[in-house]
Amino acid sequence: MQEKTQWMKYYLEYCRKQKNLNDKTIKAYRIDLRQYIDFLASRNFEITTQSVRTYVMFLHDSYQVRSIKRKVGSVLSLACQATSADHLTENNTTACG
Repeated sequence: MQEKTQWMKYYLEYCRKQKNLNDKTIKAYRIDLRQYIDFLASRNFEITTQSVRTYVMFLHDSYQVRSIKRKVGSVLSLACQATSADHLTENNTTACG
């Protein structure tokens, strides 16, 4: 889990400096990503396409579609950034173009 937390910190710093996202967006991303990392840890999952699908099903029990889209967007962006930075292998997620 600590490794995933490091990916999250790296990604949020990237969003702040490279994407120039505002503080409210960074805060929302942090919350979304923390929830996903906690979800992964509670189920001993890794970041994969299947774990994202399972997470989406989990979110449908508690959130509206708009919130789910934002949360999943945050997760996929993190996965793509981690893949491009060689923290993940290409096989872990197919969401990156």
